[in-house]
Amino acid sequence: MLVEVIWNFALSKPVVYQAMHGLSGVALTAPAAPEEARRVLEMMIDTLKQLAPSASRSQLQATADTIWSTQHGFISLHLAGQLAGGERRAKRLSQQAANDLVEGLRRRSG
Repeated sequence: MLVEVIWNFALSKPVVYQAMHGLSGVALTAPAAPEEARRVLEMMIDTLKQLAPSASRSQLQATADTIWSTQHGFISLHLAGQLAGGERRAKRLSQQAANDLVEGLRRRSG
């Protein structure tokens, strides 16, 4: 799923990931790559639409934003060594959070 793609990128290019999100001490005033970020968001929305076909566009967007944010939080905490249990636990928790968000979307839109 998309969660694994996000994790794979972050772990294979941690310096780039940190710089993209202003975690390396570089202040960001605007998205570094707005077109790429928009494409990723649209991919997430398309995937969510398949999982919850009756969800509204605003529900899909809100869930995609929440998934993106929670994944970013788990990855950032892991990269900073601030999440107990290492990579395996961080990935498991992040996947569970994404699953819970999708299940919530299904229930709200069903």
